[in-house]
Amino acid sequence: MATTQTPADLAASVGAADRDRYGEPARYATALDTSVLTSTPAALDPPPLPAILTTASDAQAMAANLLALHRVRRWAWRIALGRYDDTLRLGTVVRVDAPGAGRLAGRNWLVVGSRRASPRMELTLWG
Repeated sequence: MATTQTPADLAASVGAADRDRYGEPARYATALDTSVLTSTPAALDPPPLPAILTTASDAQAMAANLLALHRVRRWAWRIALGRYDDTLRLGTVVRVDAPGAGRLAGRNWLVVGSRRASPRMELTLWG
């Protein structure tokens, strides 16, 4: 909600529950998996993710999806491409198929960073 409203801003017909909801600048949904703390004791709680969702169940579903995405150990790799290719944008999913790709081969990776080092391109992959 863009504007936090006070009781004086609302019509008298607005119920108490709605008055409380409109008076909150934000509401939060959380998801917790204690196995993450066991496997990664230094894991930190992320900052709140701003989102415009209409129901608490939508927010809870999003929190659960984000937890499922981040509870699995992921890796970040930097790879150099032979030539600059601007078709690979942030957020693109790629599959590395190159001699000596090792752990990178045969998996999908998300492009989370790029840097042009003329005439080459360096990508940061996550997955």
